[in-house]
Amino acid sequence: RYHHLFRDLLRDELDVREPGAAAEASARAAAWCAQHDEPENAVEYAYASGDMDLVAGLVMAYSFRMHWSGRMATVARWLGWFDREGERERRAAFAILAGWVHTMDGHTREARRWLGIAIRSPDPGPMPDGASKESWIALLRGCMAPSGMQMLTSDARIGLAGIGEDSPFRQTALTLAG
Repeated sequence: RYHHLFRDLLRDELDVREPGAAAEASARAAAWCAQHDEPENAVEYAYASGDMDLVAGLVMAYSFRMHWSGRMATVARWLGWFDREGERERRAAFAILAGWVHTMDGHTREARRWLGIAIRSPDPGPMPDGASKESWIALLRGCMAPSGMQMLTSDARIGLAGIGEDSPFRQTALTLAG
């Protein structure tokens, strides 16, 4: 909880004296913050640890909550960390999440770009709620309705068939199907 410049100085000093110790300490701090409901600090410490899988998991867990509470710039910054070659394509669920966030913000071009990344991703899923990659992609594409009502209806059916009753996207699927 030091000033960020002082904290960075201490982290750099630790890394010089004990290589790798700063990353380990940051990962522990991320876990502590996650357990104590400090999402922004948890993600920041995870990023400082260099463990992008940990960062992705936390961002997936916190993005909608942060976005809905008005922290859109924070979520956009988090998504930006993954917008580089190799990171974008590794996690289909993350790419779909980025597409959802950009769709909700009205950034159609960015949403379509992330949708394309998700479609091309070699990650087969399943998604965090147990659904198929195809169902999440169909729901996002359906919400964007780029190809008209017929495609929207088809996407809604695919999405609805592929997700469970407890999926956070269930209501979206039902709305699109209706």
